Amino acid sequence: MSSVDMRGASFISMLESIEELRGSAIARRVVEEFPTTLRTQVESGAITRVGWYPMRDFAALHAACDRVVGGGEPFAFELGRVGTDRDLRGLLRFILSITSPDLLTRHADKIMLAYVRGVTGRVERHTPTHSSIFFEGLVGANRLVHAGWAGGIHRMIERCGGEDVSVERQARGDDVTFEIRWR
Repeated sequence: MSSVDMRGASFISMLESIEELRGSAIARRVVEEFPTTLRTQVESGAITRVGWYPMRDFAALHAACDRVVGGGEPFAFELGRVGTDRDLRGLLRFILSITSPDLLTRHADKIMLAYVRGVTGRVERHTPTHSSIFFEGLVGANRLVHAGWAGGIHRMIERCGGEDVSVERQARGDDVTFEIRWR
């Protein structure tokens, strides 16, 4: 079994999003819920935006957030939306404003693989208003991680001008398919 890792930017954006949505006291309580090694890394600043960290730690971050804040998948979805907005500042926001949901989703598998490694991704179906993206081997991810990604995908499609966006996901073991529709 190969290692699945997440880019540190995802960890940092999620922590910043928890603070934005629930305040610094709640964000601190979430960090206190982390397993000791992860908590030490976060508190010492050892997690960097460009580093790679185990998927199981990203899932632990989501689980800790759910224990403290609650909200389950809907809150994880909102964290994904807010975190994506945080990541899409400046030039990236401008680039999304001049592209289309059609173009973005044609390359969604490659975009996602810039944030997660050790998995396989591919666009399985694509039309001008619908895309199906499949990821295989997401060992260590959980339903909250999937919900957060769905929120991030939703926000990116909106930033490209998509309206009435829907992102549905189907998980089968360590694999997940995102069905994305917009007009």
